[in-house]
Amino acid sequence: MGRPLIKSEQLRIKAECYFSPLEKEILIAKANLAGLPFSTFIRETALGKKITALPTGNISNWQALARTTANINQIVKLLNEGKLINIDTSPFIELGQQVQALRLELLGGYDT
Repeated sequence: MGRPLIKSEQLRIKAECYFSPLEKEILIAKANLAGLPFSTFIRETALGKKITALPTGNISNWQALARTTANINQIVKLLNEGKLINIDTSPFIELGQQVQALRLELLGGYDT
């Protein structure tokens, strides 16, 4: 559910740093809470980017809305292909946008 990895050709320099076992354990736990790979978490934190932990209570709601959004998208696709006729598409499009906005809000602003 984390963000996509940066392409390997964009990562050109390997930097090494040392942590105590406890520090590394804490950093790995924080990376997991944020839904980020360890190296991405370290890089973004070091660059001063805001890291937001995924609200764990919202993950199941986010997943349920993903299914709802997929269903809405299928209906809109059928409408756009003319397979469903005499139906106003604007409520479906608006509903889809609202569901997507709610999904982003549940994840603290991150898109997946």
